[in-house]
Amino acid sequence: MKMKVAICVLASLLVFSTSPINPDIAEAKGKKPITRGITKLVRGSNTNPCTAQAIGSGNVPPVGPTEDLTNLSVSCSDDKDVTYQELWDVLPQQHACGTTLADLRKQRPEVTIVSDPTGANPYHCILDNITPREFIRAIQWQR
Repeated sequence: MKMKVAICVLASLLVFSTSPINPDIAEAKGKKPITRGITKLVRGSNTNPCTAQAIGSGNVPPVGPTEDLTNLSVSCSDDKDVTYQELWDVLPQQHACGTTLADLRKQRPEVTIVSDPTGANPYHCILDNITPREFIRAIQWQR
């Protein structure tokens, strides 16, 4: 009986130690959901003004204007003192368009943003669950 209990305990430890990364570990690596409506986000663009086609083309893989974006790179910050200009300054594109999470949610409540800082861009985030057309409708700022 003691042997069966020991085997069960050992098996449980092995299962839990090989489970996918939990949210606490992901957050420790700098990746965390961004949920504040005041969050500003900027997407770089090689066209001005930003278009749904340009936003969709930047997705990997590219998507059409009415298809959901997945893993779209943006710069974002939920710090109210960070400006759209600061978010754009770390991007390589000549043009950019920006909005807030609150305005994106008016277009699509399911939109998600996850913080994913990189060495080159401490504001790097991943945007999902919104179409390029919905993103364009929410734009407040362009350069």
